Order: sequence, then structure tokens, then C-alpha cells
Amino acid sequence: MPTGLTRRLPLRALALVLAVAGAAPLAAHDAHHHDHAAHAATVQEVKRSSVELSIPSLKLVREDNVRVDLRDAIGRGEPVFVNFIFTSCTAVCPVMSETFARIAEDTSRAAQRPRLISISIDPEVDTPARLTAYAAQFGTPAGWHFYTGTRSESSAAQKAFGLDIADKMSHPVVTFYHPGKGWQWLRFDGFASPEALAALVPQQQRAHNHHH
Repeated sequence: MPTGLTRRLPLRALALVLAVAGAAPLAAHDAHHHDHAAHAATVQEVKRSSVELSIPSLKLVREDNVRVDLRDAIGRGEPVFVNFIFTSCTAVCPVMSETFARIAEDTSRAAQRPRLISISIDPEVDTPARLTAYAAQFGTPAGWHFYTGTRSESSAAQKAFGLDIADKMSHPVVTFYHPGKGWQWLRFDGFASPEALAALVPQQQRAHNHHH
């Protein structure tokens, strides 16, 4: 579990550190963790695609121990970002979570503040209390919630987004964005920058400020 590293390093610097760690000799790391760090180094270009998703009625457990339907968590109209993480991850997940923290900060004055949803791919370990502690490392911005559940519920959530993560130590770096009703989902494979993702959210309209 990260220990404040994301709060001390700029996002790009952190990504660089992880890439270097992934390229380090295997002898310096536990082989299991090395594979995950190395995975961070292999993700370079960001691929953007439009995807058709059908979100099922699926109950997950929020970090405050409340069971919430995934459809209700996503909402019906406001922009929403979704990613998949696990709290004991020490490589790509802290970068992904720091990205969400930056998005929340950069969109704090948007016309509609986006919802941010992080779903655990390690639900047997990631209890609501553990998710709460993890979220605290990133300042727990308004509108960002973490979800867990049973193994089958996590798997069903993954499959709803076209994922099937068999090994948490080699999970894909992927972020989903939905602008709102009437729009397709966007999928970003790779480390999309928080600035680029935040720019997708409509900013506060200022037309009224110009009326005389």
C-alpha cells in the first residue's frame, strides 16, 4: 500500500520513477511485484477509443459500507470517470489514483463536476475500511467513491466494461469516461494525463457574467 509517495511527487515524475523501477534488475525486487512494475514501463502511448457499454444492475459496496447499484453510482446525466484499482498495488494504481485526484481538482469549477468511480479488482482484501484509508492518501475529493464487493461482483463490474482481469498484478491501465446521456463511453488505454482527461469535462459557463 503506498505511503504518501503520490503526495510528494508530481504525476509525471512518479510515472518516471515507476518506469525506471520496472526496468531495474529482477534481483532487486520480489518477482511478483517486479512483473507489475515492469508492466508500468511497457505502457507508453495512450489509445483512445469509443465503446458501447451496457451497465448492468449490479450491487457493489461503497467505501462507507453502503450497497449501491452500479447504475446509480454512475448516474444518468453528469460526466463520470471509472477505473479499476486495488489498494495493495505499489506500481500503476497510485498513478491512476493520483490522476483521479488531479481530475477532481481541475474540474472543481466545472458546469457539472464529474463523478469518479474506482472499483477494486481485489475485493477479498479491499474492505470498505481499507478503501477509506486508501482514499485518504489522495485527499478524498468530493464526488470520488471507491467500490468493492464479492469476487463475482467485481468480475461482473469488470466485464461490464469489457475487462476480465485474471491476475491483479498485470491488470491493464485503463480509464473510462462518459460525458452524459446520449453520448458514447470513451476508453483510454495507457497513462492519460489528468489535464487531458479533465479537459473533456465541460467547464463552467460564464455567459451570464457578461450580461449588462
